[in-house]
Amino acid sequence: MFIKKIVSIAAALALACSMFCGCENKDSSDSSGDSSGSSVQSQSQAESKSDASSQGSSQAGADSSSQEQNKTNAIGYDVKGSKRLYDSLKETYNNKDGYKVTMVHANTGGSTIVLNKKDNKIFSSTANNNSKTAILYTGDKKATMFDFTNMKYQEQAVTDEKSFVAQKDLLFGMTGDFVQAQIDQKSDVIVETYKVNKNVAGQDGQIGFCFKGSDGSFCEVYLLYEGAQMAEYFGVREIGKASDELFKMPEIKDYKKV
Repeated sequence: MFIKKIVSIAAALALACSMFCGCENKDSSDSSGDSSGSSVQSQSQAESKSDASSQGSSQAGADSSSQEQNKTNAIGYDVKGSKRLYDSLKETYNNKDGYKVTMVHANTGGSTIVLNKKDNKIFSSTANNNSKTAILYTGDKKATMFDFTNMKYQEQAVTDEKSFVAQKDLLFGMTGDFVQAQIDQKSDVIVETYKVNKNVAGQDGQIGFCFKGSDGSFCEVYLLYEGAQMAEYFGVREIGKASDELFKMPEIKDYKKV
């Protein structure tokens, strides 16, 4: 019953996911196409001065090239196949080097979220125009929450380290069984949907990973718990290896412990 429900709402979530990535993908395509487009345009203008028919031929060639660049699913992703882009993402970043990802939280008007994960250590921060908060866990059975705006901090005992870290690990900690894959033809975004691991999250839900069909790059993740009215959307700005600097305790001598 739950699997049927999760599949039925995946299409709507995929559309919202593809809309965000589609904008990112469009910007990327426009940027990469400016140079070649300018070159073709200049050549056409030059030819138009000498030969009108040559201009028509050049324009036709440019249109054909543009159509080829905008081809949907250029990487040839098979939604019914066994190869998943999430598996490649996991292989690249869920290892001894860990990962650092910078995201935009669409639900909060564009707050910037940074996740830094390596082994059993994790750092997570959220920042917007009005505030900045963070949580740090470095494997000593004690997590520290920071309110950098109001210069306060508090400590939390961690009894189940594995579950605590997994719950904070948005990319890999809660992802369960694969449900389905889709390709949004309009925006050229591949969406892979998975069940949330209830043993980690404590509740049912689904999590989706979105990739650009042009090059397979990771562009967004969304999370929807059963019963929630709206999914949370996280647009990916940058991802790379974990930063050891972010695991260091900030200077808090002037902070108030609460």
